[in-house]
Amino acid sequence: DLLCSEWARSRAHVNRATKEVLLLREEMGRALEYLKWKGRWWRGQISFRPVADKELAEGLQAYAQDQASLQEMLAVSFREIFRAPLEDGIQELRDELLSTAPGVEDEDEGEEEEEEDADAENGMHEGEEEEEEGDV
Repeated sequence: DLLCSEWARSRAHVNRATKEVLLLREEMGRALEYLKWKGRWWRGQISFRPVADKELAEGLQAYAQDQASLQEMLAVSFREIFRAPLEDGIQELRDELLSTAPGVEDEDEGEEEEEEDADAENGMHEGEEEEEEGDV
């Protein structure tokens, strides 16, 4: 019972961590999309506001151009920062958390131990085969 409850707690921890990673990856993707959208929006603002004063119009265009460039540079910078987390699989995190969780064993190891236990109960040792009734 103690081992089962520890396993359940570890499993819940892995699931929560996995969900957090998924949410974080989604937020990263949305941040990149927002920055791209904001850059396009600023580009649209360059000629959006007609002004009679030529100097004011040039200033507004320059400001909009700077803002568009800034948003685009942020998007490129964030994309580089986020590249590894966005491209990495979640399986690596799950494997790492499972390997450090106490009481959680690999499925293959558990099956081998069960087979060895069953063989021991039947009085068999490694390398021995069951004798058929006709061979006795």
